[in-house]
Amino acid sequence: MKSMTEQNLPDDEKALLETLKQGLNSQSASPLYIQLDQTLRQAIDNGLLSHGESLPPERTIAESLGISRVTVRKTIQRLEQAGFCEKRRGAGTFVCGPTSIDGSHTLPQSLCSLYGFSEDMQRRGLKPESQFIDKRTAAPSAEEMFALNLKGESIVRLTRIRLADGKPMAIEICSIPCSVIANEDLIQDSVYQAMREAGHKPHRAVQRISACALDDEQADRLEVESGAPALFIRRAAYDVQDKPLEYTRTYYRADRFDFVAELVSE
Repeated sequence: MKSMTEQNLPDDEKALLETLKQGLNSQSASPLYIQLDQTLRQAIDNGLLSHGESLPPERTIAESLGISRVTVRKTIQRLEQAGFCEKRRGAGTFVCGPTSIDGSHTLPQSLCSLYGFSEDMQRRGLKPESQFIDKRTAAPSAEEMFALNLKGESIVRLTRIRLADGKPMAIEICSIPCSVIANEDLIQDSVYQAMREAGHKPHRAVQRISACALDDEQADRLEVESGAPALFIRRAAYDVQDKPLEYTRTYYRADRFDFVAELVSE
């Protein structure tokens, strides 16, 4: 039987609470606050909770799911720390969304999920765009040969500015073996989509992150001051047979991205 609180809720909020309820398993070894955290993240990813939308009050969630408010509060704290939502004094808790790129907040970027830039921005409700600086088939550099385990094979190399809702977010240099994508004309925007269309699917990736300062040219392209801080990420992606599919170097504006990793003790 539904509680009086739940009976008086709007239909979309009832649907959300029902989804959260289905995501909880009292027989699981995983604590309830972690189960609720994961279910709420899925609801955000799947669009059941829109960017900028408020979460139901802690009391409503607790009563509807039959759990304690302490559990709900702990879950929301985890979501806040991971950048998925924010508390606004006197207004409630809201899903972080597109307004983050306007300077008031940074975009949380998970280090534990394998998405391309386009897919990641679309999941957030933002419109991804690319401005190509260079796009060609070329002989690989020594660095690219080593990263992609190449022996005489040409590569497709893309250098582009990545934008979200028209705002520059990153500069990306992406190298793909021609055995994966035959030529540069097959890539319109999303590299991973072009890979899938060519019959290749990224299975895992290794990322290395360091801090750097943008030079004059990079800063101009990203519309910041020369010497502005950036996050430099090298990423190598592999298929299920461990064949290298891409080697990407990306300079992210440090004022627009937070990279988030969740660590769990064994």
